[in-house]
Amino acid sequence: MPPLFTPLSSSAETAYANVATGARQADLTRCVADLPGGFSSKTVSGKTYWYYQRKSPDDKVVQIYIGPDNSATLELMAAHKKADRNAGNEHLRRLSRAAIELGCPAMVTAHARILQRLTDHGFFHAGGVLIGTHAFLAYQNMFGVSWAHGTLTMDLDFAHPGKNISIAVPDSFTMDAHEAIDSLRQGFIPNNARTTFIKADEPDLQLDFVTTQGRSGDEPVLIKPFNIMVQPMRFMEFSIEDNMKGVLLTQQGPMVVNLPRPERYALHKLIIHGCVFRFNVTGDSGIVTAVPANVTRGVPAT
Repeated sequence: MPPLFTPLSSSAETAYANVATGARQADLTRCVADLPGGFSSKTVSGKTYWYYQRKSPDDKVVQIYIGPDNSATLELMAAHKKADRNAGNEHLRRLSRAAIELGCPAMVTAHARILQRLTDHGFFHAGGVLIGTHAFLAYQNMFGVSWAHGTLTMDLDFAHPGKNISIAVPDSFTMDAHEAIDSLRQGFIPNNARTTFIKADEPDLQLDFVTTQGRSGDEPVLIKPFNIMVQPMRFMEFSIEDNMKGVLLTQQGPMVVNLPRPERYALHKLIIHGCVFRFNVTGDSGIVTAVPANVTRGVPAT
């Protein structure tokens, strides 16, 4: 039987650890100052107020209130101009490319662009989870291995807890997933249920949005904060609950996304396999009990 994976070199593992640490730190300290844009002022009732103006990923102008025209606000604006945040992003980009050159698996460029656009719109910060094949591929660098060929599909699968698992989302938070996808200008067309988006000139490339299945059955559900329909799937809560942060490598820099925990991902696949092919889970308990021990070996606690 051919090997299912090959170990990465120690230099590749070290390179990934460096970029993953930097990416997570940058994600934790991300704020308005990281957004491209500039300051603008407004005069209301004879008083001047300052705003940070930027363009959203879908080309809409967004203004964020900074403060009144006083010394504290002006000092904050001056400090922003001195800070060179672009240098930090460029450093992470170089670290990511170096890790890829050393053998760390990277995201396909076309898929990375889609993920980056959803990241820019706040999809993962609001509770979205990357699932499916791309989550499986993301585990490679975490485990320090490279999977055997034939593991890549053209689907991008995303999950959201929906109505069945409580998450903290601010009342004012909105994210239009349709606009995020349309802003890519790649010709994605939704299916009849509006839960899957298919690229018109590349039918194999599609975006699937799913959630957990509740009492309403498998009827598509509208997730209002995302303005998108999602397809309920059985046992999906097993992968979504207690998810973890993961760092994906691309040529344009690292991306921090939410991933299912590997042990949950593996067992969820076994459960689905049992439902589809009707194998005896109890009789094959040796398979089930062997998965957590192997899939979590060498994975740092998060």
